[in-house]
Amino acid sequence: MIHQPIRADANYRSRGDSPRPLLSVRQAAELLGVSRASVYKLVERGELPCVRISNAIRVRLLDLERWLAEQVQDVNEVRLDESGNPLVTLCMQEEE
Repeated sequence: MIHQPIRADANYRSRGDSPRPLLSVRQAAELLGVSRASVYKLVERGELPCVRISNAIRVRLLDLERWLAEQVQDVNEVRLDESGNPLVTLCMQEEE
């Protein structure tokens, strides 16, 4: 099992070569391959750190990468939320 960090592509870059420090919910959802509603739920439950600017919610790319790294776990381990539903489990296999 390997962990590959999320990397922002050209769409998430500001002027110059550095990644934009803040992602919109839409951008965070695209990077994770999930719906915006899923990102809002993660933020609402306090699982994914965010920055609120007026009514806008922004996620730092670094926080998103850290959150994802925490989700990577052994294939046989399943974490459950308070309702008993499985939480996100990412399993990546090395390519031969």
